[in-house]
Amino acid sequence: MMTEPPRKEDEHAAIVRDGAKAAWPICLGYLPIGLAFGVIAGKAGLTPLEIGLMSLLVFAGSAQFIAVSMLTGGAGLIPIVMTTFVVNLRHLLMSSSLSVATGSPMRVLP
Repeated sequence: MMTEPPRKEDEHAAIVRDGAKAAWPICLGYLPIGLAFGVIAGKAGLTPLEIGLMSLLVFAGSAQFIAVSMLTGGAGLIPIVMTTFVVNLRHLLMSSSLSVATGSPMRVLP
């Protein structure tokens, strides 16, 4: 009796499982940062819905803390968005250096 080769779905599930195991310690490290942000944002007057949306929509945790600080200081939406954009420019620099290290060109979509 011949055994069947592994299916693509099984390989994909194994890759995802291995990635989740490898990322688990990093995820645990983000818990205190997320809790700290929730407390600070709550003290600044944001509602739980606003805190949750900010956590889902803002990529950089540092930008979340900066935005809450600026909101508390009375800054408007445009300065907050511009500051968040400047803070996130570091991701552009990091990704460009990563593409040099991996040898693959930068792509927006696969």
